[in-house]
Amino acid sequence: MMLNLTKFKRRARDVQEILGVKYPAANKLIGDFVELGILKEKTGFSRNRLFAMDDYIAIFRKK
Repeated sequence: MMLNLTKFKRRARDVQEILGVKYPAANKLIGDFVELGILKEKTGFSRNRLFAMDDYIAIFRKK
């Protein structure tokens, strides 16, 4: 069975909905996680950005 890793990529609006917080709080949390190296932005865009936990995803890619 192939694991769909795209579901591990999230937007700030997803974080907002999942955590039940307002957009600025979700965006701040994402910014803090990016600064700490926990999350990485994947699109290169300034809007509609996707973030992923690359180190976490790498665990599933190892054979």
